[in-house]
Amino acid sequence: MKMHTINMKPLGPISYRADVDGLRAFSVLSVLFYHANLFGVTGGFVGVDVFFVISGFLITKIVMSETENGHFSIRAFYERRARRILPALIVVIFLTLIASSFLLTPNEFESVAWSSLAAALFSSNIYFWVTGDYFGAHEIRPLLHTWSLGVEEQFYIFFPLLLFWLARYGRRALICTIVVLAILSLVASNISMNKDLISEAFFFPHLRAWELLVGATIAMLPSVSNVRAVFRELAALTGLGLIALASLTYQADMDFPGASAIVPVLGAALFIVFEAPNRGIVSLLVRNKISVWLGKISYSVYLWHYPILVLADYYLLGDSAPEQRAALLALSIFLAVLSYLFIEEPFRRLRWSRRRVRFATITGILGLASMSGAIVVSDGMPARFSEDELRYANMLDKEQYFEIYDRGGCFLDSHQRAEDYDLLNCSGGGVKGGVLIWGDSFAANLYPGLSQTLSEPVRQYTATSCRPIDQTQSRCGPFFENFGLVAESMEPDVIILIGFWSSRLQQLGEAVFEEKLRVAINYAKSYGAIVVVGGQSPTYKVALPHLARLRPDYRVDGNVELEARNHSHVNEVVERTAAAEDVEFFDFYSLCEGFACIAFVDGEPFHWDGGHMTLSGSLHYANALGAFVYEVTEKAAKGADR
Repeated sequence: MKMHTINMKPLGPISYRADVDGLRAFSVLSVLFYHANLFGVTGGFVGVDVFFVISGFLITKIVMSETENGHFSIRAFYERRARRILPALIVVIFLTLIASSFLLTPNEFESVAWSSLAAALFSSNIYFWVTGDYFGAHEIRPLLHTWSLGVEEQFYIFFPLLLFWLARYGRRALICTIVVLAILSLVASNISMNKDLISEAFFFPHLRAWELLVGATIAMLPSVSNVRAVFRELAALTGLGLIALASLTYQADMDFPGASAIVPVLGAALFIVFEAPNRGIVSLLVRNKISVWLGKISYSVYLWHYPILVLADYYLLGDSAPEQRAALLALSIFLAVLSYLFIEEPFRRLRWSRRRVRFATITGILGLASMSGAIVVSDGMPARFSEDELRYANMLDKEQYFEIYDRGGCFLDSHQRAEDYDLLNCSGGGVKGGVLIWGDSFAANLYPGLSQTLSEPVRQYTATSCRPIDQTQSRCGPFFENFGLVAESMEPDVIILIGFWSSRLQQLGEAVFEEKLRVAINYAKSYGAIVVVGGQSPTYKVALPHLARLRPDYRVDGNVELEARNHSHVNEVVERTAAAEDVEFFDFYSLCEGFACIAFVDGEPFHWDGGHMTLSGSLHYANALGAFVYEVTEKAAKGADR
């Protein structure tokens, strides 16, 4: 479908900009260092946001130039996208499936097969939104990074047509409309964040569109070549600084995207608009041969690095050294060079007809679909493993633990709100007294053990991700506030506060965390119960069933100890706060020799991932916690008798 000529003031010729390739290089490096946990680039995920701005800028330049010259064809546009994106993507997906067949459990392999099909169809952002949840962070997803390709290609289904249609109304109307759409998208993203719909804000194309639309807007701005070189240099340097600031200070557990994404997006926009002079600091950073070359191969680098890092980390049991991860990034860049030279460039330059391109595209996708379908139909090809290996592989299936945690019931799921808590049912039909567990999933995983250990009634008021402190998010805030209604109704004798304290202490800082925990302790004390604060329970770098499957020496009789993470500082802070409020503190690490904790008994793991407990683990820790609660209540009773 060829479009007609639109009379508009020309944007000017599309000239190659080495500095934009240099910006691509910095963006892809920030993503690589973030995923490899190197050089303290804790917010390197913003590199993807920079890519969105660059993409919107370049695509708009191309579409508008072709439209103004009467050469724009939607078929030609999609053909170019197919040539640009699909060949390298299909090769990477195919080899990821081959590598996964040697490593992954049947359930994991089946999941990767589904995600490979979604990636090939540019819908992996929707797939990962549907399948992802709180526990999903522990799953292996070597194609997770393809979500950004899904967002881009879904955006470009409609955007070129919108550009062409709006162009007939003139430049001003075009820019104003795109700016309004960008603002609406950003507002909608912020509303989603405020409603705790973080996955939606992250994965949905209409909530990410504003980033691409910022790129589109700056593509239609007049040239700033007449601005003094020193000001252009400062503006471009400020843009790089904003991107670097976000890359080095943002954290994975912060609220993102939404308004937080404005900083890197604004940085990218400043850099592109105020094209830095050929001489100066910025030019030295982004126009050197290494930066420009890395920018040219950045797409292939992005494709290769994530499955390599994820599968290697899986094989190394999450215990890779920085040197190993750096070597894996070097391997990714080497494969990207080969991919660029022998896949990307040849396919881009092939003088194929559109019919032939279409045939090759459909053939590649059908080939992947056939391979993925065979994996799914065979339930992940379990014949690859021995019976013993399969037993441990099946232990990684999180669904079997949700029932014993009462997830979706008195342990609120990620999609449930405080008002979904069934007070009558969760109180045991109005039973008073007993023990009430308050916290997140690390509290809920002790519920089955304490229920079997204690003779008193044990109830839980727990929710995924919601520590028993005021977290202010729209979902966890009401959960905290409603605790009073629960405590007032149940009138528990003992309230136990437990949570995954480590991440919140890191996020909030020591002073704020202590104050929030102090408020929560006094909140619980106000209902006349004995309050016990549990410390951070042991966590590991690797899922224990995965460890036993890959390392047979853990499948033995008796107790097997394993070095747990060092949470001593976290527990010191929690214990100090508990002591200051005159309540009891229980240290789960008191059951360990230093940080060497019992992880297996007779081959049965105590955790099904890196921290959440199996029934065996819950009973092990609940026995000690239950005995501690009994001692505390006896001590309180004797004190009352005096």
